[in-house]
Amino acid sequence: YALKQAWKFLPDSFRNRGLFVGTSLFVNSILELFSLAALIPLFSIILKPGIIQENEYLKASYDFFGFQSENEYIILLCAGILTIMVIKNILILLIYRYQADFSYSLYVHYATSLHKFFYRKGFLYFKERNANLITRDINLISQQFSREVILPILQLLNELGVTLLILIGIVLYNSQVV
Repeated sequence: YALKQAWKFLPDSFRNRGLFVGTSLFVNSILELFSLAALIPLFSIILKPGIIQENEYLKASYDFFGFQSENEYIILLCAGILTIMVIKNILILLIYRYQADFSYSLYVHYATSLHKFFYRKGFLYFKERNANLITRDINLISQQFSREVILPILQLLNELGVTLLILIGIVLYNSQVV
């Protein structure tokens, strides 16, 4: 219900951007999951010597690149994971910036609309009321709607999507869980 109400209050010009922000948050979560999953082979190699020869994928990559020792392989794997983490963090930073820009532009849109609404009421309206309260309402309501309603709804949808993906992955990996 809250999603439907928020969507109704979202201006048409912001709906596509809102969908993009939601999608980018989902991509952000997927990037986080994959970066954590990239650490599993590294931990396996470090904690269990000889696993490179036992695991067909690790052995194939070890042979393909022609390593002379497991230490060389571990160092290159660490460098690769570090590179992936840096790239991932740059992408996440860009996603957060786009999210902040979306939130700010939504705030500006509503604050400007409310300002015009109150301005059209005329000077007597301001004289009869406390102008500080009107200013507070223009800024606070707009800001709270963009930061404390729209973004949390998008984040909630994102978390639900990621949870669903994780559950599907677990079921596909081990169907006895169900």
